[in-house]
Order: sequence, then structure tokens, then C-alpha cells
Amino acid sequence: MVLKTKSEGKSKEQFIVVYDRQKSIKTIDVKALHDKMTIIENESFSDFKLSDDGVFLLCTVEIEHKKEAKSVDDKPASKDYDLSAREYKQSWGEQLNNIFHSSIACINLETEKMVVLQKEGISLLHPFFYKPPDKQHYSVGCLGLQELPYKLGLIYCTNRATQLFGHTLSTTDFTATADALPAVEPETFYGQSGDIALFSPRVYYKAKCEVYAEAGGYDCKVFFLERDANGPHNASLRLKQFCFETRKATTIIDNKAKRELINGGSAYSDIGPLFVETLPKNIFTYDGKFVILHSEGPFSSKPFAINLERATLHPLPCFPQANCEM
Repeated sequence: MVLKTKSEGKSKEQFIVVYDRQKSIKTIDVKALHDKMTIIENESFSDFKLSDDGVFLLCTVEIEHKKEAKSVDDKPASKDYDLSAREYKQSWGEQLNNIFHSSIACINLETEKMVVLQKEGISLLHPFFYKPPDKQHYSVGCLGLQELPYKLGLIYCTNRATQLFGHTLSTTDFTATADALPAVEPETFYGQSGDIALFSPRVYYKAKCEVYAEAGGYDCKVFFLERDANGPHNASLRLKQFCFETRKATTIIDNKAKRELINGGSAYSDIGPLFVETLPKNIFTYDGKFVILHSEGPFSSKPFAINLERATLHPLPCFPQANCEM
């Protein structure tokens, strides 16, 4: 799956190109899905996720809405600050009040129909699939950031209040045309307190095994990183697990543990809190019992394996001593 962009002047065209193992088999014009829609290519907000049967594609999109004309009274004053004064009177960019709003598009690659998940006042991002109730449904999850204006660059800050959303779509939902685009509001599962920031949602996918006649598919649990919102960006993180079936969140690795002194107090232990901004795309071992990631240590970044059953952190000594990033 590849997103190709063609820009000519101010106009921008996007195409989703679908490949099999040998060649491209289909090209979908994004404007044909919705003439005001643009797929977001920023890695901090967007992910491409394909369903296990290869039929549905998840992506983060921005849909432009018609702006209402402003009256003369709404226009800012021509003189926002006094150049002769030592202090600006504009209060650090009050006029930069535009809001960035993103949604999640679920596209049927066969029929070229789609459904959009959106939430007022929340920018949805980082979509993923999780275990559906049956084969006629697709369960879609995502994160949602509290929307802030461009003022002071806060729109680019991901370390702010985040919520975990989910919604189950039926295969019959993908019947409308672009003129009557169905939009659904996902349910809030976690983060209602508004004081935590979430990162890098990952769901284990079990491959189908023909030898033992084992069915494959997505798990019902999502793993993600968590820290207190609106704090420093280099703070330690918690590795959390949320189960969509039980609706319960579990802390796998907490951020309260202190790094101990070893070797008679001459060195620091590698075991300590997690310091990593994002999780790797595929963090699970084949059996789904371990999570593999890297974390910043006292002097270098090293790889670790996390036992999900015992909730324990283990360094991987087989890697070189140099910095490691996965």
C-alpha cells in the first residue's frame, strides 16, 4: 500500500496505490472518495493500517469544511501591537486561533466506499484494528488529542490530554456515496480524566497457522505508552494495556521504579523506568508473550524484552553495547 502525491502549484492530488506481490492492482483517487479530503502524511499523526483480509484500509485524514464569512467586527485590528513599546500587546499570537481537526477514514478498497470516524473538539489519529465480535464486523480504535489552537505552536505538541476511542463497523455501513458520506462518533474507552497523554497504540496480530488449523486475527487488547499530560516531554513513561472486552486498563511497566546502583555503587542498573518517545511498528514476539522495545539508559539506548505475563523488564545482552533503536 503506497500513498502517492502529485502537486502542481497550489493544487495537490493524492492516490492510494494497491500492490500485490508483483505489481500494482488498483489506484484510488482520494478526491473521488471525498473532494475535500486529504490524507495526512505526518508520521506524528498518521498510520496506514490494513485489515487482516486486505479489504479495509485505515488512515488519518483532514476534511476541509466551508468557512463562514467573517463580519467587519470580527476582523482583527490593523495595529496589533505597539512597536515603540518594550512589550508586545498581542499577547503572544492571539490571532493564531485556527484549529487543526483530523478524522479517521475506513476505506473499502474493493468498493471504494468509506466511513469516517470523527469527534467534535477532538483530533483523531493513529488508527488500528482490534478483535471484532464476528466476521461481519470490523472493530476500529484510535487515539484522540484535545484540540488546541496554533497559538504558541501548541497544535504540534502531542504531550497533551489524550483519549482512547473505539467503534465497531458493519460491512453494510459502506454503501453511501461521497455526497452522503456516513460519519460516526466513536466511543470513549479510556482517558476520560483528561490528565494523561497516550502514545503508539499497538495490537498483537496472530498469524493463521494451517499446520495446526489455528485461526489468526487481532487481539482484543491494545498496548500503548502513557505519561502525565502537559508535562515535560522527556519524562518517563508507563507501558499500559487496555482490554476492549473487559474495559479494564492494566499497568505493565510503571514509571515509579528507580534505577538502582550496582557493582558497589560504581554503575547504574539497566533496569529502570522507560524513556522512549514511540514504540516500534511491530513490538511483539511471534507468540505474543513478549514486547520488544528500546529505552534510554544512563549512557546509551538499549533493547529490552518485556514479559507480558509477569510484567517484568529484561535487558537483551545479545546486542552490541552501542546505542540501539528499533
